[in-house]
Amino acid sequence: GTGAVAELLAQSPAQKGIALPAGLNAHQMSKERQRARAQLAAAEKRVEQLEARLRLIEATLSAPTAADNVIALSQEHGGVQGALADAMEAWERAVAYAEALGVQG
Repeated sequence: GTGAVAELLAQSPAQKGIALPAGLNAHQMSKERQRARAQLAAAEKRVEQLEARLRLIEATLSAPTAADNVIALSQEHGGVQGALADAMEAWERAVAYAEALGVQG
């Protein structure tokens, strides 16, 4: 839940196991921050897409019609839940890395 995210965000970069690139000049660091920002945006988009798909599946399963394949939707629901968990972990890593680099929202 949110408690785990807040706890993760409260840790220092070293506690999160984040390796910052060493020996970068200002230009390279700027490029790395841009890359971190792009990774973060992509991770957020992936989470949003999966959450939207999950809501759609759940809405369909809550009131299925004869045309809906409930078994296939149930299986997809499990797959999307797993993918969402992975996407949330990737997002958390992206947030932590961006913060460690000093990327401002």
